[in-house]
Amino acid sequence: MSADYSRSESGERVIAESRRPDGTVRKERRVRAGYVPQEEQQVYVSRGAAFKASVPKCPGFEETSTAAPAKPKTKSAAKNAKRKEKRVTDPTPSGGGGAASNAAAAALQNLSLGGCSRSGVVQAQQTAAAPAAAADEEPSTEKQIRTLKKKMRQAEALAEKQGLGQALSPEEQAKLARLAAWQEELRQLEALS
Repeated sequence: MSADYSRSESGERVIAESRRPDGTVRKERRVRAGYVPQEEQQVYVSRGAAFKASVPKCPGFEETSTAAPAKPKTKSAAKNAKRKEKRVTDPTPSGGGGAASNAAAAALQNLSLGGCSRSGVVQAQQTAAAPAAAADEEPSTEKQIRTLKKKMRQAEALAEKQGLGQALSPEEQAKLARLAAWQEELRQLEALS
């Protein structure tokens, strides 16, 4: 969209007044000497692009077949792609624990569910695999013990609150009801560590 320039009575270039779609009128605007509007300016071409365009092409050479992808991957994107590929090909969670770490993980999962009828079998597997997986599982077991102790402290505080005759909310009553299960789970975890 190039502007229509005209000459005023004084000899200056001007953009003539025009009418907008809503009916209002744009004033006549003076244009300085040497001004080129942005729409009419030439597109900048870097030296490298200009040189590449000026180099003669070999007959039969297809530049699109050897061209690199439009956007190269960054280091972090390449690293994430490798991790994702490794995760898809290697289904073990820790990468190399084998059966011992799988048994330990199953035992911990069983404990976090509050124990079930197979707990004796899982504990037997755990004691067999404990020396191999003890180094990997210590932080998570310790953390589970800490969280259970915190929950138990909160539940005991709620029991004292109830003993004083204060009303408990349904969430607080549910937390108080789980105290015995948490105590049993804490005993099992302490036996493992």
